[in-house]
Amino acid sequence: RWRRILRSLVAIFGFKDVIAHFRGQEGPGGKWPALDPRYAKWKRKKYPGRQVLILTSHLRQNFLPSNVRDVSNGVAFFNPVEYAGVHDDGKGVPKREFMWLSPATTELMATYLRDQIIRGGDAV
Repeated sequence: RWRRILRSLVAIFGFKDVIAHFRGQEGPGGKWPALDPRYAKWKRKKYPGRQVLILTSHLRQNFLPSNVRDVSNGVAFFNPVEYAGVHDDGKGVPKREFMWLSPATTELMATYLRDQIIRGGDAV
């Protein structure tokens, strides 16, 4: 029952938080690194106005509120795009984390979950 509530909280608040990271182009340590100048020039020419990590929008559009799964110590949200982890973990490219929860969102979810436990409720 509590795992279901936690999945719902991640789907609602976690989704909004990750989308805010895309909009703000920021990771937990601050703004994402700038694009390589040559790549930035090419991108401006071919895809004018597109932000960092948004070329075709495939990565952003495949992050959905339903992308939540159970893991051994709780729940996790995920992006099914095969290269999502490359960007999020910085594997061979500058690290541009987007799949993280801000302290404010973590606190909000913890407060809601605590209140549900105290009240004995199970609705989100």
